[in-house]
Amino acid sequence: MFAFMHPFQTIRRLEHEVTELRTQLATEKSVHGCRAISLMTPIESISMLQSKGADMLTSLSTGAEHHAEQLASERATLSDLFARLHHAEQTAQTIKHQCQRFQQADVHYAAPLASEQALHELRKIGVELSRNAGQPVHLP
Repeated sequence: MFAFMHPFQTIRRLEHEVTELRTQLATEKSVHGCRAISLMTPIESISMLQSKGADMLTSLSTGAEHHAEQLASERATLSDLFARLHHAEQTAQTIKHQCQRFQQADVHYAAPLASEQALHELRKIGVELSRNAGQPVHLP
């Protein structure tokens, strides 16, 4: 029968059989696992369960340690970032204060110029008034 089958049909049939056998094996393993525990003495079954529990705890411990290392690394990164942000904020405040001082200095230094300009304008008005009144001009 096999000699007349197409090679692809043979391969598909064998793959299907392998899948069925694997399913049977998995079912038998679970059934025998339960039977094995039921055939064990209580001390043997507790010992086996403790061994599996210890393996699980070791796995959890390793995972927690790995995550703790990652968290410590992230914390260091965040601490560095916060330090840089604090430094940038201080720099911005310093620049802001310097700008305010420069603005105040500009106002302070511009005041005498405005006063001189006002005095000059007053002198011009005085000259004009004197001319209009017909009096000789006396400049201080």
